[in-house]
Amino acid sequence: MRQSLVKGAILLLMLMTADCLSAQKSLLSCDVPKGVSSQVLVREGYVTSYNKDTRLPNWVAWQLTKERMDARMRDLPRAPFREDDEVENPVYPYEYSNTGYQRGHICPFPDCQWSKTAADETFLMTNICPQGEALNNGRAWKSLERKCRKWAADGLGDIYIVAGPIVSADCETIGSGIVVPKAFYKVVLRFDGKRAEAFGVMYRNVEGGRIQSSVHSVDGIERLTKLDFFPALPDVVEKRVESAFDIDVWPGLRDIIERE
Repeated sequence: MRQSLVKGAILLLMLMTADCLSAQKSLLSCDVPKGVSSQVLVREGYVTSYNKDTRLPNWVAWQLTKERMDARMRDLPRAPFREDDEVENPVYPYEYSNTGYQRGHICPFPDCQWSKTAADETFLMTNICPQGEALNNGRAWKSLERKCRKWAADGLGDIYIVAGPIVSADCETIGSGIVVPKAFYKVVLRFDGKRAEAFGVMYRNVEGGRIQSSVHSVDGIERLTKLDFFPALPDVVEKRVESAFDIDVWPGLRDIIERE
């Protein structure tokens, strides 16, 4: 019975790796706690849940594939930041001015350079959070972003990422009530057609933004955020990939951690 469940789970995962809207809706999703404001927006390159109360994304999810990385247009110009007129209580770019915080992308611009539309949509403010300069421009945050693109480009499998802010009642605000996160999380899932692996990372939104001592199982990040990642995964797969992680199955991840 267990063997048939595993085979069925693998088949479902293989179907999910198809580059189509239905795949995004099934795997690129995340369940938020009851009572948390959430408006889900499906973009060309990512899916996001916008919270009109915190004026932040609850989560942003996207997929990296070898085909998308091979199609990247590296000379694509960066678009201007702009408000998202599809949401209630939108954030305006000027609200970050003179606050000491930068407009930090959750889904990075380089991850979506395979399409001009997808790349431009990363500058919608529903994909943006207040980040300190040390985190937004720091080595730890950018190193993992680059490593995820490399894993996809090297054909290690399709990479699914969910990232977003960690907030609490005592967070400060900027602009007209934009909550400044205490930290950020990122969970990464890899599927190569045979096996799924996942891990999570937490970054504090403080000077340094270090990755060291912040690598977790996906379950660990779920406990910190109260979110349910990858709910579309069959239970037998979700339990295995979310309960533990092995740094050494991710080429170069240990180097990032030890360097930081």
